[in-house]
Amino acid sequence: MNTVDAVISTHTMSRKAYTQMKSSHKRQITTSMLAAAMVLAAPLAGASTASAAAPINTAVSDDCDYPSQLLDLTNWKLTLPTGSDESPTEIKQPSLATYSVSPWFTVNSKCTGVQFRAAVNGVTTSGSGYPRSELREMTDDGTANASWSPTSGTHTMIFREAFNHLPEDKPDLVGAQIHDSDDDVTVFRLEGTKLYITKGDDSNYFLVTDDYELNTVFEGKYVVSDGEIDVYYNGVLKTTIEHTGSGNYFKAGAYTQANCDKVDECSSSNYGQVSIYKLAVTHTSDSTDPVETPEPVETTDPVETPEPVETTEPVETPAPTECEYPADVLDLTDWKVTLPTGDDESPEEIKQPALNTFTDSTWFTASDDCSDVQFRAAVNGVTTSGSGYPRSELREMTEDGTENASWSPTSGTHTMTFTEAFDHLPLVKSHLVGAQIHDSGDDVTVFRLEGTSLYITKGDDTHHKLVTDDYQLGTSYEGKFVVSDGEIDVYYNGVLQTTIEHTGSGNYFKAGAYTQANCTNSDPCTDDNYGQVSISKLAVTHTS
Repeated sequence: MNTVDAVISTHTMSRKAYTQMKSSHKRQITTSMLAAAMVLAAPLAGASTASAAAPINTAVSDDCDYPSQLLDLTNWKLTLPTGSDESPTEIKQPSLATYSVSPWFTVNSKCTGVQFRAAVNGVTTSGSGYPRSELREMTDDGTANASWSPTSGTHTMIFREAFNHLPEDKPDLVGAQIHDSDDDVTVFRLEGTKLYITKGDDSNYFLVTDDYELNTVFEGKYVVSDGEIDVYYNGVLKTTIEHTGSGNYFKAGAYTQANCDKVDECSSSNYGQVSIYKLAVTHTSDSTDPVETPEPVETTDPVETPEPVETTEPVETPAPTECEYPADVLDLTDWKVTLPTGDDESPEEIKQPALNTFTDSTWFTASDDCSDVQFRAAVNGVTTSGSGYPRSELREMTEDGTENASWSPTSGTHTMTFTEAFDHLPLVKSHLVGAQIHDSGDDVTVFRLEGTSLYITKGDDTHHKLVTDDYQLGTSYEGKFVVSDGEIDVYYNGVLQTTIEHTGSGNYFKAGAYTQANCTNSDPCTDDNYGQVSISKLAVTHTS
């Protein structure tokens, strides 16, 4: 299992698996999967002294059989590092919807992301000397090559990914890019520990960080409009690149920048690997200049792909539009939710099993695209007897949600990993808590946003550790608490930020929106003045 799999979730279930588990509570998404998987028999091409074994189809659990169940691959095709010389294997729709091949293109062991791998001895295209396992943007449900203009409309790609493994000798790897009709325009390129945004032939154009650690998840974004490309890293604009070239399209995956001519070990065990957890592309047209939708164009000689087995039911899409409850998105088995509604100092609580089929369209609901759960608490909300602030927040439980969790920080290891975004802050006093550890007395440490400053707190020290002073609302990040031997390690996007000593008893995790404002310090005192947090991943583990 990749380290990043454990970082993101050791208990996270796929939406499909968890929905099926709770079939007595909600309607099912009925699908039938293909009866047989397709096999790529062609070995990797390489030097005469080294070759790779023929790949075999991925053997994964029923939770997620295909990458298309995690990423929406409707308008993509896949190029693999297999096939014949200068004619790599391509998988297009509809075959791509039910395709997986290990180890080059497969879901990871926890069904949280898609693994792309390209070895140095892999097959390359006629226009490149480097192998890839990479998606290429398409249109018309994957039947035509995408080709858009950077001077007409707005074109956006958002992706969440991690570089997992670099080739030896030349540890260079590309994870996402914009390409035009001639060449790459800009890419996210890792060279050892240095992560760059490139510009044309300038591979070291903008240094994002010189201390990137493998398996660190980050969110990248390209926004192309009016002849300019804005490139973001974890919600922060890093550079703007002027570009007017035609025939543009997005790409994402593992594009290994090494081959057998540049490394000592020419084998399939010397590879680059990227895992992608989110991938979304949008195109909006100007009122007078619609986005190009050209005829299909073949960039390489077509390669025969196996015929898909006929099925009478549609294949399940990776992000179903039908999710009635937050429990369809997050595993809430061992949680209860406290809402900003109810009677004075007695807010409404929803516990299991009722929580499985509970939603409130304002305070606790799944997003329209079923990608996360929205927690909202207005300044005029009901508060608990122990706090003057309202919340829409999960509290950790045990025994399938029937008992309050209560663990010791000096015994065992206790971990909570979460992916969340602060969406909205209350007016006047713009403070909001998104996740925390609490003990029998008070909060121990929390992720707290004050305006644009994101802090990790320590007891009453609300400014213990400044994570960033430029947080932008809507920016998704990964947080993690690891508690062991009387210490709490707190991580932000895979990087350890601080270690807090703590030995207090009766500990438990919390996550959601805990608004740090009320009607005495924020105006107006209405439902429209609120804090909101969206959570897309939430996983807790305890080891003795």
